Amino acid sequence: MTTSSLPPGAQALVPPVVLVGPPGVGKTTVGPAVADALGLRFVDLDVRADAASYDGSRASEASFRVREHRALRAALHEGAVVIAAGGGITDADDNRALISRALVIALDAPASVCLTRLGGSTRPWLSGSDDERARTYAAREADRPDVRRALARSSVDARGDVHDVVGAVVAAARAARMRVVPDADVADALDVVGDAAARGARAFVVADPRVAAALPHVDHAVAIDGAHKRLANVDALLAVFAAAGLRRTDTIVAVGGGVLLDVTGLAAGLYHRGTPWRAVPTTLLAMVDAGLGGKTAVDVVAADGAVTRNGAGLIHAPASAHVWPGFLRTLADDALRHGRAEMLKHALLAGDTDLVAACATDASAIALSRGFKRAVVDVDAHERHLRHALNLGHTFAHALESVTGIAHGDAVLFGLRAALTLSERTAGLRAHEADRARVAVEGLSPPDLRLDGAERARLHAALERDKKGGRYVVLRALGEPVLVPRAAVADADIDAAIDSMTKRTPAQ
Repeated sequence: MTTSSLPPGAQALVPPVVLVGPPGVGKTTVGPAVADALGLRFVDLDVRADAASYDGSRASEASFRVREHRALRAALHEGAVVIAAGGGITDADDNRALISRALVIALDAPASVCLTRLGGSTRPWLSGSDDERARTYAAREADRPDVRRALARSSVDARGDVHDVVGAVVAAARAARMRVVPDADVADALDVVGDAAARGARAFVVADPRVAAALPHVDHAVAIDGAHKRLANVDALLAVFAAAGLRRTDTIVAVGGGVLLDVTGLAAGLYHRGTPWRAVPTTLLAMVDAGLGGKTAVDVVAADGAVTRNGAGLIHAPASAHVWPGFLRTLADDALRHGRAEMLKHALLAGDTDLVAACATDASAIALSRGFKRAVVDVDAHERHLRHALNLGHTFAHALESVTGIAHGDAVLFGLRAALTLSERTAGLRAHEADRARVAVEGLSPPDLRLDGAERARLHAALERDKKGGRYVVLRALGEPVLVPRAAVADADIDAAIDSMTKRTPAQ
C-alpha cells in the first residue's frame, strides 16, 4: 500500500488522529511515519505524560492518569497531530469523551504478537514468567478491545510489515469522512425572541431595513444596512447598544443575511467583552455558512484602497442558529445560487457521491450541509487545523471579491474552478474527479467572468496579502482536502488557476 507524498510542507486536513491499541502493538513505531506521510506532527502521549515515572503503585498510576488526560487534551487542542496513546487511554470516561471527536484508528494484533514485541519490557505492571506476563496482559486488556472498536473509525491489522501498516493507517486517515449529523434547528425569528424573553433576558433585534420592515413590532430593534462589512457599521451598532442600556445578560438576535450576521456577531463579541447573540439567517448562504461557526468579521480597507476581505474580526459563536425555510421563498435565483455554491463546497470536502443533490434547496440537503460545517467547527472552532478546509476556493474568491466587487457566492464558484485546477496540478486530483466537480459548478449557472490585465495584476496582489498566510486548500481526491503552503505552489500553477476562473466546462 502506497503512502504517496504530499507537496512539501503540505498537511492533510483531517481531525487529530489518535492511534489506540494494546501495549506492544506498535503505535509509537507506526505513529511518526504516519505523521510524516500526512504532514502532521507526532505526539507520543506517554512521553508527554512522563510515563517513565510510573512505578506501579496506585498513587503513581493515579498521578500518571491525571497527567495523561491533561496531555491528551493539550495535544488534541493542537489539531494537526498524530497521537500515539497508551494502552489504557480508553479506560476513563473523560478520555473517551475527548477522543470521540478525533479520528480514532485502532491498531490490532494478537496478545502473543504484542508480548513478543514488548520482549523483556520492564514496565512495572508486566513482570514474572512468560505465563504470568500473559495472564497479566490478558487481564488488563479484557474489556478494552470492544471499547476501542466502538470509538475507532477504522481498525488496522498491525501484525504485518511496518511499511504496510503505515500505509494502511495513512489510507484510513485520508479516506475518513466527517461524521455528519443533519442540523435542522428550525424556528421563526419571533420564536427566538420569545424564547430569550422567557429566560428573563431582553431580546435586542438587529435586522436590515427590508427585514425589519416585515417584522411585527419588537422592542429594541435597529435596522442597519446589510450590504457593507465595514467597521463603521460595527461602531454604529455599539452606539445603539450603549444608548439602549443593553446588559451583558441580554440577548442580541440578528435577523438577516451573512453580512449582517458577521457585523452583528462582531459587535456582540466586542460589547461588554462578549454579549450573547442568536443568529436567524434569512438567506440560503447565511443558513449554510455565516450562521454557523462563530466567525465574525469586517473588511479592512488599506490607505491605497485595497480591500482585505474579513481582515478584522473574532470568533464569537452564536448561542444558537435557527433556520426558517420560509425565508427561501423570498430569495431571487442569484441569491439561491450563492448559497448553493457554499453547499457544493461542503459536498466536495465531504466527498459526497451526488454533488447535484448535495446542493439542492430542499430541507434535507440544507440540514446535511449545515451538519457538515457544524461537524468541522465542533472539532476545530478556532481554525487551528481542520477548519482550514472550509477555505476551499476561498483564497481565490476573496481576492476576486476585493478586485471586482462581485457577490461572495459567485466568487466562491469561480474560486472552486481555480481550486480544482490547482488541485490537479499540485495534489494529484484525478482529471475525472476534477471534471465531475466542474460540471457541478457549471450546473449552478455562474455568470460570465472576464478579467483584464490590470485586474489580473491586482488579483495576484490580493492573493499574496490574503489573511490565510498564502496557503491554499486543495483536494487530493474528492473528500480529501490538503493545506498547501504558497512556497510549494509554482507561479505557473497560480496563473493556470486564475485562467480557469473565466472558463466554463461543457455539460456532460
